[in-house]
Amino acid sequence: MAAEETRTEGSLAGATVTLATNGASAVVSLAFGIAAARWFGATGRGQVVAFMYWPSLVLLAAMLGIPTATTYYAAHRDRSESGAIIGTGTASVALSSLLAAGAVALLAPLLVGDGSPEVVEATRIFSVSIVLVGLLNVAYHPLRVLGHLNAWNGVRLLIDSTPMLALVAMMILSSRYLPTYALALLTVQAVVLAIGYSVVLRHTRPTLSRSWGLPLLKYGLPTVLATLPALLNFRVDQAFLVRMVDRSELGNYATAVAWSQSVLIVTNVIHYLVLPRVAPLVGGARNKEYDHLLRLSVLLIVMIVVPLTAVSPWAVPLLFGEGFSEAGRLCLIMVPAAGLLGLTGIAQEVLRTERRLRGPLVSQLLGLAVTAGAVLLLVPALGVWGAAVASIITYLAVTAMLGWYLRRMGMPIGAPFLVPHVRQFRAMLALPAELAGRLRRP
Repeated sequence: MAAEETRTEGSLAGATVTLATNGASAVVSLAFGIAAARWFGATGRGQVVAFMYWPSLVLLAAMLGIPTATTYYAAHRDRSESGAIIGTGTASVALSSLLAAGAVALLAPLLVGDGSPEVVEATRIFSVSIVLVGLLNVAYHPLRVLGHLNAWNGVRLLIDSTPMLALVAMMILSSRYLPTYALALLTVQAVVLAIGYSVVLRHTRPTLSRSWGLPLLKYGLPTVLATLPALLNFRVDQAFLVRMVDRSELGNYATAVAWSQSVLIVTNVIHYLVLPRVAPLVGGARNKEYDHLLRLSVLLIVMIVVPLTAVSPWAVPLLFGEGFSEAGRLCLIMVPAAGLLGLTGIAQEVLRTERRLRGPLVSQLLGLAVTAGAVLLLVPALGVWGAAVASIITYLAVTAMLGWYLRRMGMPIGAPFLVPHVRQFRAMLALPAELAGRLRRP
């Protein structure tokens, strides 16, 4: 019993550190958005998005799902094998990421669309990040399942802070030249890579093993293919915008996206505090708790989305600068869209917890198709406003499909589902105290 209580307390402490890291990352991301907007201006912010977009997107495919595979096998095999798992995964990603980085550098003029020499050069420089970040992702993710959660969270926060640290360097240099910023990003990433590997080497010694190459690919490739629709669904609108709209408009759109993502902090809290309560329940009690969870999610998201949408038109220009007044107006659509996105995340987690994996996959495939069609129809005529409308249409479609799968699971999804009960209001009022108590727990 004592050992079980110790494990539970350790798990709660680890979850608390992870939640705190998520919160810190969100704050750093928002601070970067504000600082970058004020430093580069609307056009420069759009150019930053343009040169970072394709390397960041290609990175997801270049890793071949191997970070997930190394984490899985590190958790399910003997600790003595973790070095071979990490070392072999690192070698595999080194090869694939080098090829991907070369392809992005070669195709940069076609990918960025506007032909700006500065943006093309910055894209080519930043393509090296595919290698740096790919190697780091393979090495540090297994720390989470090897019992080194604090180290994992520390490296993760360093990675998320990279754009801000590079921007601080630009401010010290008084430079707004994009290739210089790309070099600053690579420099910081290289330092983080060195720190990350020094942490990994303290806990395991990576080695090469032929026997692990194929298992890692067999697990990793299907995993990345399964998650690709969701990743593309979230990013495909920006792929069109990078090529089709003015950089000032792109900067405003990126700022609206960054501001609206603050809604998702609420869903992180729900995931952290509420979902774990469902695990020990069975039968009708389990579905009843899911019903409470989803109603509470709707209530909290509405309570955040309504005031945030109302203040965005004046708050965004105030924080980010007068050049971003259009971003504030875009938030009238993007903030409610982010609320729907947060709700879909909770719904997908419920389905995954119940091993109903087809629901999230089919919903994201539908979302990808709707996004592509809506963007093609709306962006040429409406620019970034078309992309914003496409986003909310997509998230509505995904929400509806997930709701259908939840109904098949026995959940009372429908118009009455949107109406919170007294229990949800009580739970909402209790969340701050519960969260504060959890964060104070040693």
